Amino acid sequence: MLRLQNSNEYEKYSFQCEIIDEAQFIKNANTQAAKAVKEIQTGFRLALTGTPVENRLSELWSIFDYLMPGFLYSYKKFREEVEIPVVQNSDEDAMKRLQKMIRPFVLRRLKKEVLTDLPDKLEENMFAQLTGEQQKLYDAHVKRMMLMLDKQSEEEFKSSKITILAELTRLRQICCDPSLVFEDYKGDSAKKEMCLNMIRNAVEGGHKILLFSQFTTMMDHLAKRLEEEKISYYMLTGSVSKEKRAQMVESFNKDDTQVFCISLKAGGTGLNLTAAA
Repeated sequence: MLRLQNSNEYEKYSFQCEIIDEAQFIKNANTQAAKAVKEIQTGFRLALTGTPVENRLSELWSIFDYLMPGFLYSYKKFREEVEIPVVQNSDEDAMKRLQKMIRPFVLRRLKKEVLTDLPDKLEENMFAQLTGEQQKLYDAHVKRMMLMLDKQSEEEFKSSKITILAELTRLRQICCDPSLVFEDYKGDSAKKEMCLNMIRNAVEGGHKILLFSQFTTMMDHLAKRLEEEKISYYMLTGSVSKEKRAQMVESFNKDDTQVFCISLKAGGTGLNLTAAA
């Protein structure tokens, strides 16, 4: 994708084709990235993405506004005739109409269809049983939430969804490690100990590990333990520059660093980590 600071240099040129990768980055039509790629003069356009719709149908509209401006109408008309009927009213006719319109222009391929040399992905769910003080804190927080919800009317519930989501996030954090919520917590964390045990076993077996977490504070806690156990690691979060990010990826693929800690937000796209196994 062209660099935004150089986008004005392309105004005087007309290209035969324009292809953008990670097209979800233009899902917001009002961003500079979306506006820049749409200003390029070209006779043919392609958009590559693994997630054409992440949260809302307006993201699909923005990608098609890049591919074929006007094909899905103006966003105002698209929202009135397609997005609102589909999302708010579950209108099957509107959904079928949208599917019929975009089907000729969408080429969908699964990894198993194009990467036949890759081994099957194996998934194993591991369960960590909460115990002791961690279990008590979790149960207390659940009861607190139930009392809060029981006292709310339907209207109050509708207006407090953000608060409820915040409380659910705290529950998830308590499951990871209560110290993410309670600074003075000194007890055990079943999930953290299980995670560290899996890392030890993998490192002893000569493997490299990619460790993802939504909570950067959880990764900080794990990193501290890795340091104590002399296990080498890299840490990728949203605060890491693009240059440093590329450098770490290249180094991890070549050197003996054993663990790559990655926040989901920072590592959701654009990573080529072939060394992990």
